[in-house]
Amino acid sequence: MLLGVSACRRNGPVGPSPVATVDGHEITRSDLTEVSDALAAFVAAQAATQGGGVDDPTVEQTLVRFQGENEYTVGTSATAGALTSLVHVQLLDSMLAAAGETVTAADRDTAQTQVDSQLQQYGVTTTPAIQPFVDLQVELSARYNALQRAHSDPDAYEAQLQQVFQANEQLFREVCIQQIVTADEATARTAAQRVDAGEDFVAVAQELSAEPSLAADGNEQSCVTRSTLSGVFPDEALTVTVGDVIGPADGSGSWLLVRVWDERPASYEDARAQIAGQVPDPSIAAAQDALAAAYATAEVDIDPRFGTWVPAEGQVVAPTDPLAAPADDVTGGTAP
Repeated sequence: MLLGVSACRRNGPVGPSPVATVDGHEITRSDLTEVSDALAAFVAAQAATQGGGVDDPTVEQTLVRFQGENEYTVGTSATAGALTSLVHVQLLDSMLAAAGETVTAADRDTAQTQVDSQLQQYGVTTTPAIQPFVDLQVELSARYNALQRAHSDPDAYEAQLQQVFQANEQLFREVCIQQIVTADEATARTAAQRVDAGEDFVAVAQELSAEPSLAADGNEQSCVTRSTLSGVFPDEALTVTVGDVIGPADGSGSWLLVRVWDERPASYEDARAQIAGQVPDPSIAAAQDALAAAYATAEVDIDPRFGTWVPAEGQVVAPTDPLAAPADDVTGGTAP
């Protein structure tokens, strides 16, 4: 389990008092230490992928922000970020309980895939030292997915996507094209003049095109949506019909002359993914609004040595001075 596991920082004692309470739920020093240590391990691992090491002065100074200056201190500057994440976990748990929603295995699987993908982008491999940080990110993402589901209306969103499709149906129609591709505008205009004069499109392509195979008639792989065609031919893409020749136009370094040999009706099923990528699910904004409201109303109490909860920002802001907060001893005193 990520939360509530006892862990001592190096040789320093762990104090009994919580570093934070969220709606009555305690976040212990051990919780925070586990995550901040894992964050430090992540920073070191990321630096290693870029040729840095713990002896690098820049990396060493960054690690101090997580680990503190010695065994009697904990870094507060970056640790505040770890504490923010732990507070968010508790807030999300309270919100999900109030909404009657639970985190599912599917939520965690999706979150794990997302986090793994991010780690790959950083070039970092998960190790036991990093695992608590990874677990926390997965739990946060899974909880947010569940919160979004609690505020979702799938039928309403589907209706919205269908309305967008119907209003823009022509953009999603496919046109099947033949192409003459040239390296320069002059050659492309020569090809256009010859086609306009009545020469066969394929014959001209065989002589002038850098990729004559793209001029073949009946190639089913040549069909593109009108919206895709508009990237090169913005003025003609919506009006071009079968048999029309358009261009030449500059297509990212190559000059293109295009002939349409077929047109296909649009399918909502084929277009849905593209539309969904452009029309955000209202549940995303609803979940964000609900979380912002929770920031403002939740009872969040932070040990001032570790920072201050700022409801408007939804985060723990670290003390400006000193760099590191002293660790409590078992009697509640302060280490030398």
